Formats: sequence, C-alpha cells, structure tokens
Amino acid sequence: MIVLAVLRHDQHLADMAGGNNVSESTVRRWRDELIGLLAAQAPRLDRALKKVAKQGGESGPDRRHPHPHPAPLRPG
Repeated sequence: MIVLAVLRHDQHLADMAGGNNVSESTVRRWRDELIGLLAAQAPRLDRALKKVAKQGGESGPDRRHPHPHPAPLRPG
C-alpha cells in the first residue's frame, strides 16, 4: 500500500517511509520493484498493434486522429 500511495498520490518517499517505520531506501526499492513488475506485464506496443490488426481493428496515426502531425504551437 505504501508504494501505491507513492505512485498514485505522488507522496514523497521520505514522508511515506518515516510514517510507516521503514527506511526511504526500502520504499525506493519497493517502488522500483513494482514498476519493474508492471512493466514486465505490460504488452509491447508492436504486439498490441498486431493484436488489434488481427482482430480487424484499425491502427496507425492516420486512423486515430484526422491530423496525425498537428502544426507546432506558435509562440504567444
């Protein structure tokens, strides 16, 4: 739960560590381990696009947005 609070609510590691009687380095390690686990479970973009195409969906920038390369913002 500590790591979820750090990720979800942008809590400072030191604040979460001190309030839960663990060191800041322990919370950092837990956070890094959780991010690694989540990244390992996330589908790679190329696999996700192949899956969408196989299911008959459309992919590609020209299908998602009428202007795939919008004009750059002009300085104000």
